[in-house]
Amino acid sequence: MTSGGSDKYYRLLLVENTLLVNYGRRNARGQFQAHRKGTAEAAQRAARDLTNQKNAKGYRLSRDMTVFEVPQHLALALTTPPPGGYGNPAEQVCDEVVTTFKNAALQQETERGEASW
Repeated sequence: MTSGGSDKYYRLLLVENTLLVNYGRRNARGQFQAHRKGTAEAAQRAARDLTNQKNAKGYRLSRDMTVFEVPQHLALALTTPPPGGYGNPAEQVCDEVVTTFKNAALQQETERGEASW
C-alpha cells in the first residue's frame, strides 16, 4: 500500500494449518503473527478473507502465488503452539520461512520489483 503517504506491506504465508502474517513498512523486517487454524482449509479461508479486507483498504498484490517447500523443522516450529498455546513463533523461524519463500519466488519468477524485501 503506497497511497496517502503509506509504504506498507502485508505478506501471507500458509504452512499446513497455520497462516503466517508478516506486515510492516516496505523494505523492513516487519512483525509476524501466526494464526493456527483447525485445518489447512480453514487457514486458506482466513488468508482469503484477509486478502479481501486488505484489497478493500487499498493494498494491491505485488507477487503472484508462490508454492514452496518449508523445511520440516520450520513447519513444526510454525504449526506447534508454544507452551500455554498462545504466542507467535520465534523471529528467527519467521525470518527463515520468509527467506525460503523469497528464494522460491526468485526461482519461479513470481517476484516483482515493487514487492517488499
